[in-house]
Amino acid sequence: LFATMTNVNFSTKSFIEYIHQAIAHRETLKTQLQQATNTPLEWSDLANFTPDFEEDLVQQGKDIEYEFISKSASNVDIFSLKLTVTYGIKGMASYAFHAQELGQEDDRVYTFCHEALAAIHRQDLSLNDWVNMALKVGEMNFRAMELLDAGNTGT
Repeated sequence: LFATMTNVNFSTKSFIEYIHQAIAHRETLKTQLQQATNTPLEWSDLANFTPDFEEDLVQQGKDIEYEFISKSASNVDIFSLKLTVTYGIKGMASYAFHAQELGQEDDRVYTFCHEALAAIHRQDLSLNDWVNMALKVGEMNFRAMELLDAGNTGT
């Protein structure tokens, strides 16, 4: 997530490698879930998406983000909140990454990140649910900043 933010990684080669690694991790997790549940699982389009590495990856990223989020949002307010949550998670990932490098971690930040990302494609959440999710992003961003501060100041 951190690598997808603007102005943090200008290496096309590195970014393509990150995408390949993410896809490999995703497929491993899907296999593990299938084996753990011992039942066939259905995956959303988002959980199956693999970019065309021969085409413009930046445009594909923009297109797929808009397509998946707008497809799953029942109204413009929910669509906007999903984008707010998505960008908030990216910021949180940045703070958490740097805090982790300084030896500071909190599993609540990681747990929330997983919960929020899993919610992005859900259609059963209400406007109020998304407002609460956006507020929780702020709370978790603050926690990640506390961790980063502790790592930098030793407090």
